[in-house]
Amino acid sequence: TGKEVAEQIESVLKNQWNDQLAYYYGLALTDQPKHQLAIAEDWLKQYGYHAMLFLTLGRLSLRCQLWGKARSYLEQSLKADPKAETYLEYGKLLEQLGEKDPAFDVYRQGLVKV
Repeated sequence: TGKEVAEQIESVLKNQWNDQLAYYYGLALTDQPKHQLAIAEDWLKQYGYHAMLFLTLGRLSLRCQLWGKARSYLEQSLKADPKAETYLEYGKLLEQLGEKDPAFDVYRQGLVKV
């Protein structure tokens, strides 16, 4: 289950950083996204700035419906390492916020990255 995957990733990342595990943590669906977000924010303090961690933080913030936080994290991820997948998440957020024209611009930018 998503919860078991998240717990295993938490166990590993407690002691060492791994971008791929952080990525999968953001995709692990649990019934406690706020808990996941708090854990991932602790990793930010522990391991510092990583584009993949910002993407994960953005995804978790989206799940928690923390729109401002999600926006900030996704923007930081794009600044650090612009990836098509991050543009997609950011575009979805902008659409959610009713910012349709900026969302389309973001989607276009993401397509250039493919």
